Amino acid sequence: LRLSMTDLLAALHRETQNTILLVTHDVEEVRRLADEVIFIEAGQILFHGEKRMFLTHSDDEAISKFVLSS
Repeated sequence: LRLSMTDLLAALHRETQNTILLVTHDVEEVRRLADEVIFIEAGQILFHGEKRMFLTHSDDEAISKFVLSS
């Protein structure tokens, strides 16, 4: 069901080009759907930027744990 929903969201975004705000705790959804990422922990923004940078260049331990959790 979850994969079907992400496929539907991706198709909707391609068709409409509207901005979609997705709150997730799933790194695979980030990989599949995000263009830009805001990572928040304990009410603090730890990262805001492009998905590519989020997935490959984080020095923050919480972000690294999240990215490697897949």
